Amino acid sequence: MAMNLTDSGSNMHSEEQQNPEQVAKFNITFRLYASTMKRKAYAILRDEGWAEDAVQWTFMKLLQHLNQIGDPYSIKARCYINTILVNNCFTLLKKNNRYYFMEDYTYQNDYRHSMIRADESLDNLIYRELLADVQQIPEMYSNLIILNGLYGYSPQQISELLDLKPATVRKRMQRGREMLQRKIEEKQKKNKK
Repeated sequence: MAMNLTDSGSNMHSEEQQNPEQVAKFNITFRLYASTMKRKAYAILRDEGWAEDAVQWTFMKLLQHLNQIGDPYSIKARCYINTILVNNCFTLLKKNNRYYFMEDYTYQNDYRHSMIRADESLDNLIYRELLADVQQIPEMYSNLIILNGLYGYSPQQISELLDLKPATVRKRMQRGREMLQRKIEEKQKKNKK
C-alpha cells in the first residue's frame, strides 16, 4: 500500500502540490500511520479490501484538511486521524449492515492471523446494538463518546486534543449520552409492544 503525495494520481489542488511543506507533512503522516490504520480498520471491518478502502478514504480526507494536522507526530494528529478512520469504517459498516465486536486491536501485531471471527454471543450482540446506536447520534457527540469509551481518553484529554473547552466536551458528552439513552429506551419500548 505505497502512497506518495507526489504521485500523479493525487487529488490535491495545484497550489497545494507546489507547497513542499504540505508534501513532506503528508508523506510523514502516511509513513507514520498507514500500517497501524490498516490494522485498526481491519479489526473493525474484518475485511481486508474494506480496510484498505477505509484507509485510502481517510488519507483522501486528510489531503483536504492537511492544514488541521499541524505536527504529524503529535497526539492531536493521531487522534484526528483515528477519528476520521473510525468514522470511515463505521460508514462502511452502516452501508453494508455488518457490525462486529471489536477486540482491543491496538495491541495486535498481525491483523491477518490474530483476529477472531465474529460470534453471536450475548456480549457481542449487545455491543453491536450499542455501536449502531452510537453511530446514529450526531457526529459531534458520537466522536466524543468514541474517544472516551473506546480509546479511554478523559474529557480533559479530549478537550486538549480537539482544542475545545473542557466544559464544552463534558456538556457534549452529557448530551450524547442522553441521546443514546433515549434511543435505547425507545428501542426497549418498541420491543415490549
